[in-house]
Amino acid sequence: MDAAALMQFADNYTSVDFNKIKFDWNGKHGNDFHDNNIEFRIQLTEFLIPKLNTVRLELIRDIYLEEGKASEETFGVYKNFNLLAQELLQGLHVIVAFIRLFCLLLFLLAVLHGRGNQQKPKLWEGFRGCN
Repeated sequence: MDAAALMQFADNYTSVDFNKIKFDWNGKHGNDFHDNNIEFRIQLTEFLIPKLNTVRLELIRDIYLEEGKASEETFGVYKNFNLLAQELLQGLHVIVAFIRLFCLLLFLLAVLHGRGNQQKPKLWEGFRGCN
């Protein structure tokens, strides 16, 4: 597959495309091991590594999870597996920051509209994202 086709796949990836990257194992080990999607999955991942920060987290997550499944059966791990994990963690930090900001905005709106006081509502006390 050429670079344009790989980029198009990545840009338009949805759960419908999952079958093209999933770990599709024949149940055997050693010389008899076969994963129908490993070549495409690795080719796609190698293409995406330099631009991971622009790739949808859903695709990175799915590749990461499927490579994790493959590593269990091959007793090895893809050489850039750690880069996929790193990008997922960085994406998670963005999501957590967004949740915290959203909680702060809700609190400020409640205060400004007179529905609250200067303390956080008791409902939010146990919610770590709003602390």
